[in-house]
Amino acid sequence: MNSGEGFKRDLALMNVNDFNGDGCSELFLGLYNDAYYLTHLEDKNNLLLTTLQDGMDVVESFTYEPISKLSVYKESAEKVNFPMLKVKFPLYLVFLMEKYAGAYREYTTYQYQDAMIHRQGKGFMGFKEIKETNILKNQTIKSKYGYNSSYYYPFLNERKLTTYSGSELSTTSFENAFTYISNNSIFPYVSKQTTTDHLKGTLQTSTFSNFEYGSPKTVQIKYGNDVTQTINTTYKNVNTGGKWILGQLPETIQKITSRAGSSWTDKLSFAYNDKHQLLKQTAFTNDGTKQVAENTYSYDGYGNIKTESTKAYTSPNLLTNSYEYSADGVFITKTTDPINLKTINTYNQLGQITTVYSDKNRGNTQYLYNTMGMLVKISSPDGSVSNISAAWNSSVYQGVYSITTSSTGAPSTIVHYDMLGRELRSSTIRFDAREQNVDTKYDQAGRLHQVSLPFFGNRASYWSTSLYDSNNRLASTTQASGNTSKYAYSNNTISTTKDGITSTQSFDAQGNMISSADPAGTITYNLRADGQFSNITSPGNISSSFGYDQYGRQTSITDPSAGFKTFVYDASGNISSETDANNRPKTFLYDAYNRLTKKTVPEMNTVYSYDAFGEIVSEVSSNGTSSTYGYDQLGRLIRVLEKGTGGRSLQKNYSYGQGNLSSVLYAANGGLITSEHYQYQNGHLNQIKLSDGSIIWNLNA
Repeated sequence: MNSGEGFKRDLALMNVNDFNGDGCSELFLGLYNDAYYLTHLEDKNNLLLTTLQDGMDVVESFTYEPISKLSVYKESAEKVNFPMLKVKFPLYLVFLMEKYAGAYREYTTYQYQDAMIHRQGKGFMGFKEIKETNILKNQTIKSKYGYNSSYYYPFLNERKLTTYSGSELSTTSFENAFTYISNNSIFPYVSKQTTTDHLKGTLQTSTFSNFEYGSPKTVQIKYGNDVTQTINTTYKNVNTGGKWILGQLPETIQKITSRAGSSWTDKLSFAYNDKHQLLKQTAFTNDGTKQVAENTYSYDGYGNIKTESTKAYTSPNLLTNSYEYSADGVFITKTTDPINLKTINTYNQLGQITTVYSDKNRGNTQYLYNTMGMLVKISSPDGSVSNISAAWNSSVYQGVYSITTSSTGAPSTIVHYDMLGRELRSSTIRFDAREQNVDTKYDQAGRLHQVSLPFFGNRASYWSTSLYDSNNRLASTTQASGNTSKYAYSNNTISTTKDGITSTQSFDAQGNMISSADPAGTITYNLRADGQFSNITSPGNISSSFGYDQYGRQTSITDPSAGFKTFVYDASGNISSETDANNRPKTFLYDAYNRLTKKTVPEMNTVYSYDAFGEIVSEVSSNGTSSTYGYDQLGRLIRVLEKGTGGRSLQKNYSYGQGNLSSVLYAANGGLITSEHYQYQNGHLNQIKLSDGSIIWNLNA
């Protein structure tokens, strides 16, 4: 037995690395003139994911290559300083990701640069650059990374989107910073993010500062030179009693928007109970002090919302929704709205709704599911039934499955889908039992390409076609009639040419339209800080202006064609009065639930009444006219009685069957005039007859 004497220990002569570039580790031993190269240390790749395949037969596959392959990995000439080091160690990298879905093929390739390690304990720090290329979408994304030279943590520096040929689409750059905490612990964060849209010529800059427990208290977003938004947030931080809720519960969120020298402030304030559940949320506007809404909440023992109450503006009325839950607190079993209308839900063992009772519909709606948990049947209170079935179906080119829906009193439909869940064909059974189809096609990049006109049989003859430019923007649409619209882009302006006439729309850096032009002239839109119109200037220097109150509600319109109109609001935010260009006033009154109860115009006033279900039952005017409404046990309108001056009246009675209106009876001054009878075929109205048998409308084509 060897006693171990005479051995030489020199770790400099022993190394484990990928010496032959096969992605596996080898052990190298060297002593004096002898060297040994051991390759039996194998790093098998059998743990690397190679294929994902779903139930629709959509396949995603991954191809790996060793880091030694030049087409996958390269090192730059950039020098790095200790303790950082560029390395090429045994590692297989994702080189190709492929997606197959029928005829759809998508390929994304990946390239890497400068693998970095930290030689004093932090290990692998990632790559300094990763490039992913999708030829199908004509896009390349290049992500550049850096590291902090004091605490050596990696971060993203830049992400650039280009076309495959290198034309810039967008660039997002990041400025990174950190806050020192204690004992060499730090909090790293992004302090500034700048996004340049090279196609639109816009710049968006976001800065993040004043961090508290990892959340920024100040965020400023600049949209070019057009708009600046500053968002200030204060937090409720809980770090007592063994609870750590830090930087998560906002107490106030204030958003200040500045545009063209003016500003507008929206603010939310939050109050919590001793369990840190939201008790009250209050919204303010204008300068951040004008209250527009207040929501209050209460909770059950499980932490579910039990009541939710809302009050608008200075309204004295609190509108409350209440909720009840299953014994385990998981499912909502009952909802009661502000006018005390109830909705009651029941569930199966899988947590799916099986029955919904609604006061509004005066009955139960039932839901049935198959063993796979898919909805297959809906039964409504009026007796109508909808059956839904899914089936594997390849009768349409590239089709995989279809959904068939047949409902009482409605046309049956079949919708065919491909592997990606995109609609390929929508079929409707016509009144004459023929199947009418509309087909949809997609281009190689998965974009909408063609939509057919309705057709019979298996092949469409007429199509509307959409084409796209190299930057994936809509370039043209050609209708089945041959009419073509073309689209051109220049920075933040879109030009549309249709029937030989070109119109242009221009947008600001925030995406708001600021002007539109056509051969008739240019319309310019000027916006307030809150995004609403302050004035609109039309060709001929014709100006329309808008006035607003302290809450941002429109109070006036001055327009050369419409004249001068004014609006006044009540405490709940409903329009209480309106004056037109002829100085004719209209006034409106509402109940506690914001339903119109009285309307007054110079000629008369009208009073509105509602039943317990919230349905309007009468409109009575001071000039002697009125309308009354009646409903059946399912909440369907069955009677309208209209009374005019001089005691004259017209009554309409409605009857229903098989989910549709079946007849309307007309009577004047108590005497029958006639009745209309509606006939349906395959869910389509195909004939209307009068009571004497005469046909007044017939569908035959």
